Amino acid sequence: MRYAVCNELFGDMPFGEACRITREEGFEGMEIAPYTIFGDFSDAAIGKGIVSRSHILKEEGLQFAGFHWLLAAPEGLHLASPDRFVRSRSWEHLRFMLECAAGFGGGNLVLGSPKQRSTTPGMAPSEVKRIIIDGLFEIADHAASCSSKLLLEALSPDQTDIVTSLEEAVEVVQLVNKPTIRTMFDFHNARAEKFAPATLIEQFYPYIEHVHLNETEKGSAPGSGNTDYLPPVRALRARKYSGWLSIEIFQVPKEPRQVLRTAMRTMREAEASASRT
Repeated sequence: MRYAVCNELFGDMPFGEACRITREEGFEGMEIAPYTIFGDFSDAAIGKGIVSRSHILKEEGLQFAGFHWLLAAPEGLHLASPDRFVRSRSWEHLRFMLECAAGFGGGNLVLGSPKQRSTTPGMAPSEVKRIIIDGLFEIADHAASCSSKLLLEALSPDQTDIVTSLEEAVEVVQLVNKPTIRTMFDFHNARAEKFAPATLIEQFYPYIEHVHLNETEKGSAPGSGNTDYLPPVRALRARKYSGWLSIEIFQVPKEPRQVLRTAMRTMREAEASASRT
């Protein structure tokens, strides 16, 4: 299993310094929120962002671990907007994010973005979900050409009303039925699930391509709460999971290095315990 860090954990810290700390604390990859490196999303800003960040990753010996927060910027995106112009613009933005990922060598793109997929006035949840299913089907081959995959993230019901469980995410993936459309697992987003993380991983493992590490209740970094990582790590190891486990938390800590150190120690201890049982 490979460990990565989501770059917004570092706040306004220069990307190079963030990458150096990430490498020094034993992580192998950096997952990126596009809005943090692409400025105003103009062609010039995106081109510069890809070239400069790719160079830094290579210098630090880190791998690109994918994108998330795909639709957080620019403003006004919504995958199922009743306004067809907004809807078309949103799907075109996703296509472009896939092309940007290709600029980093390809990777997984986590499709969370709750506000940009929730039900809008005058539209039923079933209609919104059908638009998303059809859109994912249409974009799947483009993802393949970009050496990337789109991972539909199950979000908790307090964030959105569309795809609020891992089971529902898998149902969408099955309906799309394309190898580049999969799902992922996030501990914090699983807090409203009926089953424990290990059970969910065991049941839906064939569809899981990425894991976000955080505390189930607070969304903070591993080791700062009471989440038991041993059962899910055991489940992943039993299936020889070789994808990313990427730390995504919802605040910028005062001491990022200490947060990463604690998280890595927590996960390595879980791995060591899993290997003994």
